[in-house]
Amino acid sequence: MQIFVKTLTGKTITLEVELRKECPNAECGAGTFMANHFDRHYCGKCGLTYVFQKPQA
Repeated sequence: MQIFVKTLTGKTITLEVELRKECPNAECGAGTFMANHFDRHYCGKCGLTYVFQKPQA
């Protein structure tokens, strides 16, 4: 996602922002993000893991 920021001098800067998934576990609380790996999302606090499976051809 791109965010456009206008500086005090009037110059516009474009920032690239990668959205991250928050852990849904109530034990972790708001603001605990999951690590993005090539085949899974992992929460380092509670150990919750979502594994991605490639579609079989």
